[in-house]
Amino acid sequence: LRAEARFDSAPSDLMSERMAMLGQLGYGDAIEDVWIDELLAAQQEDGSFLWASGDEAGHPHPTGMAIWAFAGWLRSQL
Repeated sequence: LRAEARFDSAPSDLMSERMAMLGQLGYGDAIEDVWIDELLAAQQEDGSFLWASGDEAGHPHPTGMAIWAFAGWLRSQL
């Protein structure tokens, strides 16, 4: 997962899923801070995340995945 994330670290639903799985599997410390920064920068004004670039409105799935990714990363920071 980490190798895939390093290969393609652009903020996306798939990237959020990779980070969420790393956190869920106990590897939240493998989530790089720059990935979190990039994901936060992709957050929409209403707090949601887009399914794909070019979309006009956020979608529940990538938003949920992003929240899960943040949770896994935050647990590793404690």
